[in-house]
Amino acid sequence: YEFSFSNSVLQKWQIKYTVKGPQKDYVSTSTYRPYPIPRQIRSSEALPDAQKNNDRDKNFRSSKQDAFKTYAWISETEFLATTEQGKIMLGTILAGTDDPQFNTSVPNVTKHTLRHIAWDVLDHQQDLESSSMITSCIALQVAFFTGKSGKTYAYSHKSRRLSTLKVGTRKQGYLKASLVKTSLTDSACTLTLLTRSLGGHAPEIYDILPEEPFRANTSSIPSGLEQENKVEQEFVTTSWCISDHLQTLVEGSRNGELRFHKRDGQARHTVSSVHSGNAVTVILWLFYDGCRNYFITAGRDGKYAIHRQHFGSSDALSFGFKTVHTASPPFGPNIEGAHISSITKDLILWGFSSTRFVVWNETQKSEVVSVECGGAHRNWDYLHNDSTGGGSFVWTKASTCNTYQQARSSHKVLQTGGHGREIKAMAISPSIVYDRGRKIRLIATGAEDTAVRLFKNKDGVFNCLNVMTEHKTGIQRLHWSPNGRWLFSAGGCEEFFAWRVRMLDSIVAVVCEAACPQVTSEKYLRIMDFDVTEISSTNDEMKRSKPDYMIHIAYSDFSIRRWRFHVKAPKGSADNARFTTSLPPTQPNS
Repeated sequence: YEFSFSNSVLQKWQIKYTVKGPQKDYVSTSTYRPYPIPRQIRSSEALPDAQKNNDRDKNFRSSKQDAFKTYAWISETEFLATTEQGKIMLGTILAGTDDPQFNTSVPNVTKHTLRHIAWDVLDHQQDLESSSMITSCIALQVAFFTGKSGKTYAYSHKSRRLSTLKVGTRKQGYLKASLVKTSLTDSACTLTLLTRSLGGHAPEIYDILPEEPFRANTSSIPSGLEQENKVEQEFVTTSWCISDHLQTLVEGSRNGELRFHKRDGQARHTVSSVHSGNAVTVILWLFYDGCRNYFITAGRDGKYAIHRQHFGSSDALSFGFKTVHTASPPFGPNIEGAHISSITKDLILWGFSSTRFVVWNETQKSEVVSVECGGAHRNWDYLHNDSTGGGSFVWTKASTCNTYQQARSSHKVLQTGGHGREIKAMAISPSIVYDRGRKIRLIATGAEDTAVRLFKNKDGVFNCLNVMTEHKTGIQRLHWSPNGRWLFSAGGCEEFFAWRVRMLDSIVAVVCEAACPQVTSEKYLRIMDFDVTEISSTNDEMKRSKPDYMIHIAYSDFSIRRWRFHVKAPKGSADNARFTTSLPPTQPNS
């Protein structure tokens, strides 16, 4: 028995006991608190005991109950939760439960230990009432909170203590912690915390010493961010990332913008409409090739993309940005998180599809977890387990805290599938050189299911590396360029696309660079066949490295049209690549 007092007043008491059963032993813990006396009932009122108890129960049930606010996993079986009344609670999933999905009632002052989750109240902060945010670092088992006053709190799970990290004067609109490598050559890491307050203020970056007492070793605000106040107010941070060498900071916004900052504050550049004006929910640093950073972003347009970016070495204003890969997973449109497995290096995506929460392995093209949760508009948190391939999910539904744990993928793939309908076209690429001389040949297939798939043949086993779903009609013809950098595809309704193919380490990056214009507006023509010829570029600087292509297309109206595909569009053009006509249509005699 353990009793807790404050000023000689009993606050709570705990009972812990161990039961030795015939097959296994278990420990039970219960926490009790004094039952609150409603203000409507005074101790001096002379009421019958039965009536007094009934009135007390009636008034307590009608009073405002507490409710869960935010969640953050702190370990594989423990998560932190904040409530509307400012409590910080620790939920521990008890071992030995048969049902992987279970829920608990809304926490109140009379019940904290339930059948499947053991609750412990760690602290109570009035600053966290009605408004709170939480972020955690699983590897270090630390978490950070912020409330309505702008004050930031640090929590250590080892000591179960909460301390004040910094005192703010403005309410925070974004709070996220990340463990980042300090260099590209060793494994040393630093804990970095980014905050952005409401009202158009610049972001603040803190390098945290993850040992008690918590201290922010360095606090830096990149210069040049205090621009027009209106511009800053319109930028609402929804995601962020910092490169592993701590030189480049990237912020994503609610309206689809990306902001790239140099950590030393010498430069800032903004890229608009990355995800068609939708919120950028994920930014994940991928790798550094010696001069350029590669990032993964995802948004609420149902797509994820890989971008490359660099700052000029001599000119601080020099900046380069290009999207090298786009794809649409089969769930969406809300992609809310991404993770690179530390064991398999697979890309894991998760988000919401209708009323279900879905975890998707994009590398293996397979579903990992699917949970009926009610949809995206709720508080939740997910933790992926690299060692087992499963994950843990906690969410609120109907004012109830729900948890779901899955030790491994929901199913085992015996044989991967391909197209859903008959294959109409196939093309094999020439040898593509990548990663210090390694070579690969890709097999492109197109079918009546409107998808183009890229396969790799290894020891007689075909592995699907990418799926392109830009076409709306069945694929009729595929053709590789002689250097293997371009794939041309043709479908019905005059669909003709040029795909740029790159090898990024083990990732096959594909982006649709251009679409051939429609020949006539009165009706759609079918593309019967086409041929591609490599020619010299019209741009003198690109003649050797990036040639142009002459494309002859046969249409269903008995015409043959010749198009010139410019790999590098003329200076001043908004497109990176484009089609132009160079010959009027030819009508054959028969």
